[in-house]
Amino acid sequence: MRKKKILFKCTHRGTKELDILLGNYVSNHINKLKSKELDYLDVILDFNDMDLFKILTKKKKINEKMNKFFVKKIIKFNQNFN
Repeated sequence: MRKKKILFKCTHRGTKELDILLGNYVSNHINKLKSKELDYLDVILDFNDMDLFKILTKKKKINEKMNKFFVKKIIKFNQNFN
């Protein structure tokens, strides 16, 4: 149930760009994510859309509250996805 909620939140952020950046990553990895990684996603989802978009497009430094290695995985996935 938790994975389903997180997947929904990642694909319905309110901006199409974030739906793509987060949604593509989570859709492709949701069944492989461990509980700790879901915790990291919960933290990420608490950020506002503008800041999160800037972080995921490397226009802003990764926030110290976020797990840096996990965020980098999302960024790398999206660079390779395109």
